[in-house]
Amino acid sequence: MYTKGASLKNCTKGIGFVGSRKATSYAAHVTKSLVQPLVAQGWDIVSGGAEGADTMAHQEALACGGVTRAVLGSGLLKVYPLSNKKLFDAIAANNGTVVSPFSLRSEEHTSELQS
Repeated sequence: MYTKGASLKNCTKGIGFVGSRKATSYAAHVTKSLVQPLVAQGWDIVSGGAEGADTMAHQEALACGGVTRAVLGSGLLKVYPLSNKKLFDAIAANNGTVVSPFSLRSEEHTSELQS
């Protein structure tokens, strides 16, 4: 496993967020209403790095001073989606972790994850 940012050894209390890549404004409202109190209670937010609901959960955790962990389906040097590169950098810079089980330069491996 490859990581960027804080060690996962410090992650003792994490909760996962999943949802649509085409998340709506309602999803943003629900995400915000759930993430803020969870972060206030010391939970780390864990999600994939996809656009949509995953992105919303990570952004909200960062916005309220929480810790978030992004689990990628690609290598750390070939992040997917590329549009979230700044988000992944912000996660690592703010005591969070970007995690990948794939070699550093691996392309997206969603088909392997589904088999």
